[in-house]
Amino acid sequence: YHWMLPLVAVLAWWGMLIGMLAGWAVQGRPVYPFMGHTQTIIYISHMGALSGYQALFIVCASVQAIFYWLTLCSERYLRHSGRLLPNWQRAERIMIGLSILSGVIGQLGIIMVSIFNTVDHHRTHMKMLILFLIGMALSALFMSMEIIMLDRNYYRDRAPAQREKYRQFKWRFIISYSTKLLWVAMAIGLAIGFGTLNLTGHTRTAKNASAILEWTLAFFYGFYLISLSFDLLP
Repeated sequence: YHWMLPLVAVLAWWGMLIGMLAGWAVQGRPVYPFMGHTQTIIYISHMGALSGYQALFIVCASVQAIFYWLTLCSERYLRHSGRLLPNWQRAERIMIGLSILSGVIGQLGIIMVSIFNTVDHHRTHMKMLILFLIGMALSALFMSMEIIMLDRNYYRDRAPAQREKYRQFKWRFIISYSTKLLWVAMAIGLAIGFGTLNLTGHTRTAKNASAILEWTLAFFYGFYLISLSFDLLP
């Protein structure tokens, strides 16, 4: 049942986002003073700074972080125990180790984002947000490298009978690292768009577009968590 760990993480994460959006919509989509006169769509960070939602933000971000860490550690444990195809080279173990380390740093970033709200601690909040984005991108990249190495090493210099035996796993490897690399590329694009509009856009259209990109990027993160569930299938 290790494959359920990332699903718990995505349920906590998406549940938090949907709860925030629904709460804001039920309140009549209010425009708060800290949003500025040019913005009508609220940022996640602003929503998480409200007294009625910060506790939800902290709890759900922490639950998501814990289950993400458990997911990465489970991947390493299952390969070590042979319940997933085991690592063949030290380099593969180094990659998953770096993925775990980057994931720990990134997830500590999102926990700090939820604690240091953007209204009272704006600079710290933004630094921790950048730490989260970089940490998670690196974590996904290192995991992709591990899977690419596994794919290469299981088929390099193997006898035809052995290659046929592992053919089903080859397609799982290809799907796994392809989806992760695609996710990283799209996430970087969304993050650049969000950052550019947030820093340079001063019109209502730009600010609202920036907020929409932030919500899109946050929901998009959930698909990366779902891809981890695929990796842990026995």
